[in-house]
Amino acid sequence: MPSYTDGEFTYWAYSATGHEYCQINGVKYFGWNEETETLYTKEEFDALDQATKDKVAIAAWDEDATALYANAGFNVLFINWGATMYKTPFEGSLVEKIMDWAWERNIKCFIYGPFHTLSASHTSLIVGEGKGNGTTTFDTQADLNAYAATQLEGVVDHPAFYGVSLIDEAYYTQFDAMGQVYQAVQSVKPGVFCNMNLNPMSYSWQAMERYCETSYNWVNVDKRTSGFTAAEMEASYVEYLNLYYEKVGKYCGYIGYDSYPMLNYSNNNFLYPHIRNAQLVAEYCAKYDMRFGHVYQTYKDSAATGHRALDEDDIEWQVNMGLAFGVKDHSYYTYYPVLNSGSTPDEDHTIVDRNGDP
Repeated sequence: MPSYTDGEFTYWAYSATGHEYCQINGVKYFGWNEETETLYTKEEFDALDQATKDKVAIAAWDEDATALYANAGFNVLFINWGATMYKTPFEGSLVEKIMDWAWERNIKCFIYGPFHTLSASHTSLIVGEGKGNGTTTFDTQADLNAYAATQLEGVVDHPAFYGVSLIDEAYYTQFDAMGQVYQAVQSVKPGVFCNMNLNPMSYSWQAMERYCETSYNWVNVDKRTSGFTAAEMEASYVEYLNLYYEKVGKYCGYIGYDSYPMLNYSNNNFLYPHIRNAQLVAEYCAKYDMRFGHVYQTYKDSAATGHRALDEDDIEWQVNMGLAFGVKDHSYYTYYPVLNSGSTPDEDHTIVDRNGDP
């Protein structure tokens, strides 16, 4: 498994340091005047003169945000969560500009492009001769490989390029597409890192239906939404890992997932799978010589019984737990405000706010 760092670990966060807009409560804003604390919608931004646009454009936050991110010790950057900004040609694009800023600070970058969406398919992307449309389905793997090459043209030659991100929290039915996209990306640049964030182990029916055919049927055929035993959960999750390994894992040598244990209420049934999950994956990685990645909780949500705001001790507990189980790739959701914010200011959702204050 490739590793960018001089040492043993990578550190990254799902953080917005490059976007054409921010989104707050479902409204997209393309400009921000810090002096007047004014946000501009697309229509308001388009009506400005060019000098004002250059001053207030959301993209103008990007270099400062990249510097802030680097100063925190991160060495890998996710560009553009949501894939709204990545466009071809790469030369002259905002993505290229962000990668230039990142490289100046010794940071490498993930990009999204179409790969996140392609790998989300629940059916094979390879559909047979004469049946593919060339952008979402393909006649052969070779055709998918060629499409990946066009989408990565230019970006793979940038010194800051680290890899691409595939589907997040996949169902077992998405592993075919994930494997096909992984092979396509490798055909363009062998050894490129493909981030594939799996589901954590959980008693919830929303997680159980993603693991394997048996647990999917418990939820969708038998209509079970609660009452799953620890044995059922573990067996289903191990099968999930096995299915991933056969389609993707044995080629990429990597397992990563997120798990967010800090809640507004006491729930031992949640803390148990969090720790046991790490143990199972650590054992799996040791058995198959795979690299372990983990996404840590840093945010709260608005639900009364949901995830709570964290302090420094909470974050250190999670990272220490990860180190104890052999995690090599440490990630946070999230450090700097992401694209979609439920409110502003959003200090409780990130480690720092847009000004870099804790």
